[in-house]
Amino acid sequence: RYTSARARLSAGLGILRSGNANELQFNVVRGWLDRCLAEDSESMLLKLSEAEFHSLKQDLPKAEAAYRSVLDRDPRNVAALNN
Repeated sequence: RYTSARARLSAGLGILRSGNANELQFNVVRGWLDRCLAEDSESMLLKLSEAEFHSLKQDLPKAEAAYRSVLDRDPRNVAALNN
């Protein structure tokens, strides 16, 4: 279940990246992200996924906060530094 939740999340973010996602799709992916974070709240990859999710949703204040959270733990994180 853990692996499949991450697989769904990865696929869901891919769909959101297409640029044609609707609100329902964002809500479904958010649910998968929340499930993954509940199982592994310290995962840097999941924290980056959360930041990307907010960015794709155009919620830039939340995206910035999520990227800053990553940088607080890893100041050299290239993905967070580039966003």
